[in-house]
Amino acid sequence: MIFKKLDAYLASRFIKMIIVSVTSFVVIFVSVDAFDHFTRWVDKDVSIGAFLTYYFYGLPYIIVLVLPIAVLLSSLFLISSLSRKNELVAMRTAGISIPRIILPLLIVGGLTSVFELGVGDFIVANATYQQTLVK
Repeated sequence: MIFKKLDAYLASRFIKMIIVSVTSFVVIFVSVDAFDHFTRWVDKDVSIGAFLTYYFYGLPYIIVLVLPIAVLLSSLFLISSLSRKNELVAMRTAGISIPRIILPLLIVGGLTSVFELGVGDFIVANATYQQTLVK
């Protein structure tokens, strides 16, 4: 019973960190790209709607691009946070091995990889085509 609660706890914290990381990376990516192309947008007198549509269609590609590093950093931050708050010590004292503690992270990481594969194969190509039409 303890393992199910522990797995859910670790997985939920990991997923929250992944969402925050992906959101942060997407905001940074879009901000840098928008500032990089700002003069082109102004010279062509592009409307706000076209600007937002362009980046809306670019989101799947950006997410596929930043998701692996977000998962990696989230796993490092989660393990660091568990260690800093002595939760890792408590789990080890309870007799739970390190591989068993990391198992929920591996499962969520694997599911994230499957999600990324699906998005990359089925959504990114069409979204990129739509993005070039807006451009």
